[in-house]
Amino acid sequence: HLALGGAELAGLDIYDIIIANITRNTIVENFEVISLKLQPPGLFIASGFYEEDLKVLNKMAATCNFTLKQWKTMDKWCAAVYQKDMNI
Repeated sequence: HLALGGAELAGLDIYDIIIANITRNTIVENFEVISLKLQPPGLFIASGFYEEDLKVLNKMAATCNFTLKQWKTMDKWCAAVYQKDMNI
């Protein structure tokens, strides 16, 4: 199943992968919803934020049971891959 849209469109579905190109604030505001909609050990791939935002996102990710697996930067922009922890 593939869905395109915001968190409000997710309905009751649970996903294996969620991909988002959104700002840091939008990610932080929606991390708990993303966590509820992602099946462990699912991946959340995020981009559209600045490299300096990674610390804030990592802190929020940890509170929502995600582990940072990989990140990449280009011209101060950043993309990150988080994996939802199995032990929740």
